[in-house]
Amino acid sequence: MPAAYSFFCPCPRGLEEVLSQELREIATKSVTLNVHRAVPGGVHCSGSLEDGWLLNLHTRIASRVDRKSTRLNSGQRCDC
Repeated sequence: MPAAYSFFCPCPRGLEEVLSQELREIATKSVTLNVHRAVPGGVHCSGSLEDGWLLNLHTRIASRVDRKSTRLNSGQRCDC
């Protein structure tokens, strides 16, 4: 199983729910990408490094895709 990374996708305030919906659509292309929760200013998600690339390539709303420096072990859940 690929390593899980935690990502944060920032966006302009007020667009968090729209971004969350867009990321969920992108997540249908991957079995390892999970969209967690929208917070003021962005959306938390997790997945493989390839999922981070997928997000970066396909998101039109997020201003960037930040990878948190802490890596989750396989089987751990992200409490983002």
